[in-house]
Amino acid sequence: MHSSILSTILSALIFSTLGATLSTYLNRYLMRRGIRPPGIRKKEASTKYTISPESGQPIDEKVIKRYEKALEFSDKESENYVAELAKLGMMYLQNAVAYDNKDLYLRAKEYLARAEEAMEGKSISFETKMLVDNLRSMIETYKYRFGER
Repeated sequence: MHSSILSTILSALIFSTLGATLSTYLNRYLMRRGIRPPGIRKKEASTKYTISPESGQPIDEKVIKRYEKALEFSDKESENYVAELAKLGMMYLQNAVAYDNKDLYLRAKEYLARAEEAMEGKSISFETKMLVDNLRSMIETYKYRFGER
C-alpha cells in the first residue's frame, strides 16, 4: 500500500517538473521563431497598448523592459527583430513625449539606428520598412522639441 502511494506521488512530481520545463523551453522556442509575440504575458494580451506619441499617454516602463528582455531571445537575423526594434523605439519616443524627457528621446533614436543597421543587406517586407520609416518620421517631428537641430 505504501509503495503504491509513494509511486503515485513520485510520478506526479516528475510529471509536473517535466511539464514546467517543457513549457518553458517551448515558450522560448516560439518567441525566437516569432510565432509568439515577445514580452507579452497572457494577462497583458487582453490589454491594448496604443503606440502613438501624439496620444500623450505613457507606456508602463515594466512593459517596455519586458519587450527589451524578450528581444534578447529573438533571432537577430529575422525580420521580426527589426520590427521589434522599431516598436521599442516608438515606445520610448512615446514616453519621451509624455514625460518630456530627452534621455528617452535619445534612446528612441538609438533603437532607430539599431533597426536601420539590422535592415542592411536583408530582404525586409514593406510593413517592416514602414514601421522603421514611421519611427524615423516621428523622431524627425519631435527633434526640435528636444533641442536638436
